Amino acid sequence: MNTVHLSGNLATDPAGRKIVTVRDGQRTESTVASFLLAVNRPRRAAKDQDTGADFVRIEVWGKAAENALQYLKKGRRVNVEGRLRSSRWTTQDGQSRYDLRVIARRIEYWPLKNGAQAADQADQAGSEFEPAEEAEFDRVPF
Repeated sequence: MNTVHLSGNLATDPAGRKIVTVRDGQRTESTVASFLLAVNRPRRAAKDQDTGADFVRIEVWGKAAENALQYLKKGRRVNVEGRLRSSRWTTQDGQSRYDLRVIARRIEYWPLKNGAQAADQADQAGSEFEPAEEAEFDRVPF
């Protein structure tokens, strides 16, 4: 099973683009947004010191991408549920490249410190995103 659950803060503002596909003469347009998510590493128990963060590329599609572009900003805390996708290719100059990213299926907004206005607006927009309740994360088993 390929399932990923991450919690962290946006390290970049979401960047978006439109993807146009044509199948059987039908033209469809989709929005895709991507951003880096900073996920804190666990503290070392012996020294109780911060060990840094990992930066994970997140990609989200469709209406969820449109909402991410509208409501998410650098620094915003979110939970992401999705799947890993890896890509491998060779550049024109013969160098091998590798990419690993999370394709988000669901993004939950944490409440804003100055109120949950943006999360409420996203919920009213009919988004697949749901604002996260802080108490919800006390029950997470990891």
